[in-house]
Amino acid sequence: MTNALPSPATAVSPDDLLAEGERQIAAGRYREGSAMVYQAAIAALRGVAARRGWPCATHADAHRITYLLDGRTPPSSLADAVAKSREQPSAGTIATYSLLFGVVVSYKIHSAEATPHGKPPVTFWEPDDYAAHLPLVKKFIELLAAEQ
Repeated sequence: MTNALPSPATAVSPDDLLAEGERQIAAGRYREGSAMVYQAAIAALRGVAARRGWPCATHADAHRITYLLDGRTPPSSLADAVAKSREQPSAGTIATYSLLFGVVVSYKIHSAEATPHGKPPVTFWEPDDYAAHLPLVKKFIELLAAEQ
């Protein structure tokens, strides 16, 4: 997996990308469908980033933006990210964007044809899992669409 995000699809909405991803998954083309689902979520995230003047060119940028949308300080390092992941949330707060982005990242993993080392990627989903996780990505995109 590279750190660069996919190039923005010209004039294709996140909803259209997601619908195409769903069609690909329904047809049994899991890698292609996963790539479209991931691109849909990234397109929605880029829209929010552009409106707020935040850079969103890399996967690290995308993670940082989910922290900001959750009202949390982004981690400064991998060790800081691990430490933050172990913190108990404040009463009544849930890191919604960060949690949903974790599902988005799963689609990125499942869209890979090879790891950076040239080996086939690890796939741990059964065929039904690809469709079962789509509502979480849809929610992520809906929440992003509501952000001003």
